[in-house]
Amino acid sequence: MADDYSFLAGGGEMGQRLRSHDWTATAIGPPKHWPQPLRTLVSVMLGSNQAMFALWGPDHALLYNDRYAEILGQKHPKALGQPFLKVWEEIVDDLTPLVDRAYAGESIYMDDIHLIMHRHGYPEETHFDFSYTPIRDERGDVAGVFCPCTEITDKIQAERRLRKSEKRFRQLADAMPQLVWTANADGVVEYYNSRVQDFAGIKQDADGNWQWQPALHAEDEDRTIAAWQNAITTGGIYACEHRIRMADGSMRWHLSRATPMTETDGTIKWFGTATDVHDLKIAQEALRENEERFRLVNLATNDLIYDWDMVANHLDWNDAIVTQFGYTKEQFGSTIEQWENAIHPQDQKRVVKGMEAAINGGRDSWSAEYRFRKRDGSYAMFLDRGYIARDDTGTAYRMIGSMFDLTERHQAEEALRESEQRFRMMADTAPAMLWITDRDNQAVFLSRGWFEYTGQSEDHALGLGWTQAVHPEDRERAIRTFLGAAENTEPFSFDYRLRRHDGQYRWAIDAGRPRFSAKGEWLGYIGSVFDVHDRKLAEEDLRRSRDELEQRVRERTIELQHRADQLVRLTSQLTLTEHRERQRLAKILHDHLQQILVGASFRLAILAKHLPKNNQDVAQLESLLNESINASRSLTVELSPPILHEAGLSAGLNWLARSMKDKHGLAVELNVDDFTPIDRDDIKLLIYEVVRELLLNVAKHAGVKQVVVSLSQYDNQQLRVVVEDQGVGFDFKAVISDTDPERTSFGLFSIRERLDHLGGRMEVDSAIDRGTRFTLFVPLLTDQASPAVPGSHSATLHTGVSEPFKTPAAHATDGSSIRVLIVDDHAVMRQGLGSLLEAEPDIEVVGQAADGIEAVAGVRQLCPDVILMDFSMPQMDGVEATRIIHAGQPHIRIIGLSMYAEEDRAKAMIEAGAAVYLTKTGQSHELLTAIRQFDPAILRRKCD
Repeated sequence: MADDYSFLAGGGEMGQRLRSHDWTATAIGPPKHWPQPLRTLVSVMLGSNQAMFALWGPDHALLYNDRYAEILGQKHPKALGQPFLKVWEEIVDDLTPLVDRAYAGESIYMDDIHLIMHRHGYPEETHFDFSYTPIRDERGDVAGVFCPCTEITDKIQAERRLRKSEKRFRQLADAMPQLVWTANADGVVEYYNSRVQDFAGIKQDADGNWQWQPALHAEDEDRTIAAWQNAITTGGIYACEHRIRMADGSMRWHLSRATPMTETDGTIKWFGTATDVHDLKIAQEALRENEERFRLVNLATNDLIYDWDMVANHLDWNDAIVTQFGYTKEQFGSTIEQWENAIHPQDQKRVVKGMEAAINGGRDSWSAEYRFRKRDGSYAMFLDRGYIARDDTGTAYRMIGSMFDLTERHQAEEALRESEQRFRMMADTAPAMLWITDRDNQAVFLSRGWFEYTGQSEDHALGLGWTQAVHPEDRERAIRTFLGAAENTEPFSFDYRLRRHDGQYRWAIDAGRPRFSAKGEWLGYIGSVFDVHDRKLAEEDLRRSRDELEQRVRERTIELQHRADQLVRLTSQLTLTEHRERQRLAKILHDHLQQILVGASFRLAILAKHLPKNNQDVAQLESLLNESINASRSLTVELSPPILHEAGLSAGLNWLARSMKDKHGLAVELNVDDFTPIDRDDIKLLIYEVVRELLLNVAKHAGVKQVVVSLSQYDNQQLRVVVEDQGVGFDFKAVISDTDPERTSFGLFSIRERLDHLGGRMEVDSAIDRGTRFTLFVPLLTDQASPAVPGSHSATLHTGVSEPFKTPAAHATDGSSIRVLIVDDHAVMRQGLGSLLEAEPDIEVVGQAADGIEAVAGVRQLCPDVILMDFSMPQMDGVEATRIIHAGQPHIRIIGLSMYAEEDRAKAMIEAGAAVYLTKTGQSHELLTAIRQFDPAILRRKCD
């Protein structure tokens, strides 16, 4: 056995180094002499994928695995076998007290420890989570320390970057002319930029959320809210025009747009803007009115009228053919082909194709602008508008139309100037940087956003000057892509790094679409530039993370089978850890808060005796204390039901059934057959929590007041648990896919996953209006060890009997007073009870005890008539102490006390010999009455 080196097997590089290292020169000595705890520790460490190290012996010799070697940096491999504090001499002042405490037998856990390390030849800031665990040798002495550690430097730095990014976003948002806002997945607005002060009615509520609905125009409110709710439900883009009340009281039209984005943690967040489009809206209305008037004028025009008989292919013109074009009707001709020949060659194909599309497409009208040849050979631009007549089958047989001269260009130019002005207003207020080029590919317009972003002036940016703001490494590619698209008059989109006004280069996307005139002539491009730097960095991080994840998946696939058992253990530990946290919180409530509240109640009872009767302040204080005690006690039991640990799973489920009836009105029919006792605490806790979760689901969602829970042995290895109701049922596939921790604390997904990890399974039979039946198969796993769940309460051991109270002068000295011994592990309770009883002239407190052992020892010494016995105490609880005292001194009246009013506890105390069982939260007069039921003249006995 001494030469068995199997514990050094595997472990990668460090396994090889541990096997080949010369240990004879160290205080540890050769591996064949290593003690079994060290062998086990090294084997676990080499087999783990987490960074771990161990210290052994008085010199604190350092042993570690491959992952810890990465943390050591340049200190590896020289650090192997060296004294730990010498290896990390630059932080020895931080480490020495930790190592000393661990070697003194203390377990230490620390999170986010900030250290300055020199592991790569230079000082660097690092952050770690550490856990120092003392390791004892066969004699029980601390011989070493085991430390799994996790470096969280990247996480801390990422959090810093996130905070910086959030600050940058808010600064950029405040610089924008629009109202910028964000909302959570439920549609609640959480942030507005500083533009919110321009609006009236947008206020924050008590929770810090913004209420924007009151600012809407009454006629737009329902439509706007419905559009927003639809976007939230469907996850689509939100866009809605509506009126908002401004700070000056006016109502202005705004275009609200929002896009959902998925955060890195999986949550949905909406980013939106509200852009003032009031002037644009008014202009659009005026334009529509003008277009309608223009249409009516065209219908009534007498400039040039034609009538085309499509069946006979005969085209007839009015006399304007002479006045407008100089032709006689005979000279021009009467066929559609003669009309086509008079169209300018550059326009002919487009115009004819458009007219044929209107005729063949079932349309009732057609119009086009084109150049038409006059008799003298010159061309004039005309607007041609024709109306198509169709028979009952929809076949076009006739077109009647008009043509009129468009040479009055000043009207069109004025309209163009107005249009350009409106465009500039929109472009300068848009979140993107907009631009326009001419047919020579020269920038003729850049919105204000470009100049503010790049810092360029208009003179430097127009033409091709904008390319000077592009990163030198991207400039040639950007120009080549742009000009190449222009040659083919096709849309384009590409990215490049753009210099911001502060000199920083940031990634941007430039996209453009070709512009054509009404005559189909190429005019250039119109496009936009968006800053996508943050998104691009996030995409690169995501791509790197994906590549790393895929590599890890490939590397770990072969380990899956070996990790299955480890996953079972981790699942078990998770269940126990959850319950330990519940017990810790329950212990704080029981051992501290509840005891203090009850002590205060006793003090109040004493104080009330010195005040007038029916004092309202005292009554209110007493009511508040009782409500606080009841709430604390209820929460304590919910967090960690004592009966589950004291009486087992069946008793715990019976208690749970009663609790569901009392709290939710849900009648639970519990059927428990004989099954193999469950030794493992994690399995008992899992079954209890699963049943509790399913019963809560029934109470909340099933719509019934009765449910059946059955436990039975399925086979030698599994326990079958069935929870069945006749309620409304549900869609199981939809529910099981919901893994959001905000909606499910121990939901169906968690139940199924934990059962799977333990080798069990969950079957669900449910449908709408057909009830639900959950069948759980839980492995008993009686052959595997599991850490025990710690007890609900613990206390420091007291030796000897506490010093008895001095008998006050006011007490009777003739032996007629009732002698009381107070037994409770909480000093606050003992003091409170003592103060309450000392105020009674016929009662004498002869002593106090902190646990059952002290109580048994003090009975013969103090000869009490009555003992106030706490139920839950360390060393020896109240039930066992009562049983012992009652067997030897049956004449002593024992009154059981507890924070809990459960029947099981009361029954246990009565069966042990207690005369009565009271709760600590009861009225003080009830306790005094129970004490005075002892008749010292009849029942007192001398102590043996």
